[in-house]
Amino acid sequence: MARSSKDDLSLNGMNTRPKTVSILALIILGMGGFFLFEKKFNFIETNKKKPDIDQTNLTIKAESLTPVPPYLLPVTESNYLPLRDWNIPDLDLEAKAAVAYDIKSGKYLFVRGLEEKLPIASLTKLMTAVVIWENLKLDMVVKVTKESLNKTHSLEGNSDLSVGESLSVLDLLRLMLIKSSNDAAYVLEHESRGEEIDVLDKMNKLATSLGMNNTNFLDVAGLNDNGFSSVGDLVLLIKYSLNYEGIYEILRTENDIIPSLDGRISHQISNTNKLLSFLKNVIGGKTGYTDVALGNMLLVVKAPDGNDDIITIILGSKDRFTEMRKLVEWSQKAYRWE
Repeated sequence: MARSSKDDLSLNGMNTRPKTVSILALIILGMGGFFLFEKKFNFIETNKKKPDIDQTNLTIKAESLTPVPPYLLPVTESNYLPLRDWNIPDLDLEAKAAVAYDIKSGKYLFVRGLEEKLPIASLTKLMTAVVIWENLKLDMVVKVTKESLNKTHSLEGNSDLSVGESLSVLDLLRLMLIKSSNDAAYVLEHESRGEEIDVLDKMNKLATSLGMNNTNFLDVAGLNDNGFSSVGDLVLLIKYSLNYEGIYEILRTENDIIPSLDGRISHQISNTNKLLSFLKNVIGGKTGYTDVALGNMLLVVKAPDGNDDIITIILGSKDRFTEMRKLVEWSQKAYRWE
């Protein structure tokens, strides 16, 4: 018997539904799979290793980092010479500021008032000497004039040079550094002006170039107590000045005789640095004093091992020679270089 058209429609509907369900299932499974794949892909992208070049850069940066030292002052590494001998007690000084600095290692062995701005009196003459050394010929003849001595007369009321006498630049430097002659400093400044050289300006410019940020020179002899520097800045100046051995040969001279070029006048001078007779292996030093600045002193000495140098500076002391000797001897005992 032939099936009615109604029955045919029912059968056709029954046959079509499973196909539709299968197609829908495949679509759903496909979308789910894509979702899972995308999620997995993102996870891998997020967690996979960075390219080798980034790792290389990271390594370089890590190697270039400088570890922070465990102490601020003195800055020392436990296994780097000179080493502190803690059997030697700490030093007690009354000076307003003081420092002992090891040149080879760059270590501060003792520090007080590293950046404190203080008048430095005739320690100024070390910078004056450096500028003169760099800008004038040492054998140039200088005639002392009344005009060149006027500044000293107005400040001190006396003079240790005579109008009319002639000296070389080198001899004037010897007078300035050994005897600490203010006359010699002002005569050199006056002579430099004639050569179109502003000594004071060059002193401050050199200080700036050396990083002496706590320094302002107002006078080539150091008599103006409104000028100032710090022990930290003076370390920088001394390190630079050590390039001129001739200056330190003068600074360690105990006594000298300096005649005028015509032989009429003879200057017998003694070093204001009294420690030259008491301390061994002194490379050179300079003293300074005014009523405002009090006693100032700088000294460079050999370290005990003979292969290193120590810079010591004292500012604002009522007994500069005693305190400087203590500082030098303590530094040599409280540290070991071998």
